[in-house]
Amino acid sequence: MEDGHNVKNLKKKIAVMCAVCVTTTSVMAMPKNAEASFWGSFSRWIRKYYGSNSETTTQETTTEETTVEETTVEETTQETTTVEETIEEAAISSESTDYIYDNSETTVDYQEEETTTKVDLTPGLKNKKVLEDSTKEFGDSIVKDTSSLDFYYDGDNYRYAIVDGEEIIAFYDNGDYIDVLSGAGEYVIRDTTFTNILTEASSVEDFSYTKEDDVTVLTVKYNETDSSVSASTTYKFYDSHIEVVANIDGIGSNNVGTSFFQRNFINGYEDYELKQNQEWVFPENDDFPYKDFDSIVSTHYIDNEHKMYTFFNGDAANTGKYFDDYSPEHLPLKVSDHTLDSYELNYNLVFENLSEDSDPDYFALFKNKGYSFAAGITPVTESIENSTIFEKSDLEFNINISNISDVDKDYSYSYKIYDYYSNIYNETDDSVTIKADDSCNCDVSFEAKNQGIYYLELTVSDGNDTHKELYPFGYLPEYNYEYRESSPFGISGIRFGNYQQNDTTLAL
Repeated sequence: MEDGHNVKNLKKKIAVMCAVCVTTTSVMAMPKNAEASFWGSFSRWIRKYYGSNSETTTQETTTEETTVEETTVEETTQETTTVEETIEEAAISSESTDYIYDNSETTVDYQEEETTTKVDLTPGLKNKKVLEDSTKEFGDSIVKDTSSLDFYYDGDNYRYAIVDGEEIIAFYDNGDYIDVLSGAGEYVIRDTTFTNILTEASSVEDFSYTKEDDVTVLTVKYNETDSSVSASTTYKFYDSHIEVVANIDGIGSNNVGTSFFQRNFINGYEDYELKQNQEWVFPENDDFPYKDFDSIVSTHYIDNEHKMYTFFNGDAANTGKYFDDYSPEHLPLKVSDHTLDSYELNYNLVFENLSEDSDPDYFALFKNKGYSFAAGITPVTESIENSTIFEKSDLEFNINISNISDVDKDYSYSYKIYDYYSNIYNETDDSVTIKADDSCNCDVSFEAKNQGIYYLELTVSDGNDTHKELYPFGYLPEYNYEYRESSPFGISGIRFGNYQQNDTTLAL
C-alpha cells in the first residue's frame, strides 16, 4: 500500500511538472501583461492545490508605480514566510509625476482578498525608495571653513561656495556639511564621431554677484578649451532651492554630435529616480483644463538621509531622447541637424534632509517653485485597485494645505466638484491661518447620484502665489477594464511601463 501510494504521488508530481513545462512554452510567446496575469493566477492555483503541504517560501515583491495624478503605489520589498501580500494604500501627488525610467521589470501579484492599510492622509508622493543601511561616513567638507571661501551663500539646508577657483554645492545638516556637487555642471560639446570634444570648461575665470528683489544672484564665467566659446552660469539663491541658468555661446559648428551637460557628484550617490512632472493649465476662456509639461525631475539619493532633486525645465528640457544614453548625473542637450551655436539650460535644485521632512517628495514640488505652501488632494474612501475609480457613491476626500515657510501665513482656498457636463454639486470658498511648519486638513464629502466622471478642482493662494489642481475621479460600480494603470477611465490607447518595456512616457 505504501509503495502504491508513493507511485501515485510520483505520477501526480510528474504530471504537474509536464503541465508546467508545456504551459511555460506557451507563456513565453504571450504579451508581457498576459504573461504576468497568467503567472499570478498559476501561482495562486499552486498555493490553493498544495495548501499546507507547501514549504516556507521567501519572496520579494516590488509594487508597481502608476501615474501619480491618479495614484502612486509605495514601492516596498518584503520577505514573508507564509504566502501573504499586503497592499498599502497609494498616496496621491499634488501635481502629476509619471515615472519614465525604471531599470527593473516590476509586476504586482495581488492575492484574491486584498487588504488595504491607510498610513496617513497627507497628499503627495511617499518616500518610495528606502535605502537600508546606506548612511555613509563623509570626509571633511571643503566649504565648512568660511575663512577659506572666496564666496558662499547659505540656504536653509545647503551651502554654495567658491574656493580656490572651484565651485562646491553642499548639504547642511545639523552643523555638518556634505559636499554634493562640483558646481552646476559644464557643457561638453562633442563632434559627430562622439570621440572628439569641441569644447568644455577648464576652470572658473571670474564671478560677480548682485541683489535682485532681496534675492542674491551670482554669475560665474568659465575658461573654455576653445577660446572662441564663452560659457557662464547664473544662480539665484533662495532659502529652500537654487535656480540655475547655464549658458554657452560662440560654438558656431555644424559638426556637433550628441552632447550633454556634465555634473560631478563629489561623494557619489546611492540611488536614482527619473520622473516627469506636469501641471494643470486652466484656460482663461473657461475651456476644460489640460496638462502641460512642467519639468523632468531627477532624484539622487546621496544616502538614506539626504536626497537632492533636479527640476529640469524650459524648452530645451522637453525631450527625453537621450536620457538613457548617459549616466544619471548628466543632463542631455537637444541638438538639431548637427548645428549648434548657443544653448541655454534651466533647472532648479531642491535639497531634502529626509530625517526632518515627513513627505519630502510632496514638499519638494512646491519648494522648487518657491512657494510658501504645499497643497493637494487625497481620497479617503478606498478606490478600486489604487485607481481613481470608486464603487461607492458616498465619497470622502482630504484637502491638505501645508505651510512650508518659517512664518505664520494666511491662505485662501476654494474647491468645487462638478461632473462631465459642468454641473456643480459642491462648492466652498474659505480662508485659514496656518502656523509655520504646520498644516491644515479639510474634509470633503460628496454623494455621486449618477455613475460617471467627476472633477474636484482646488485653488490655494497665499496672496503672492496661486496653485490650481484638478483631481479627476469616477463612480463606476462593477465596471471593469483592462489597462486601469494608464488611465483612470480606460480611454488611453498608450500602454507603457510594464506593458511595453521598450517605450518610456517621455519618448511617447
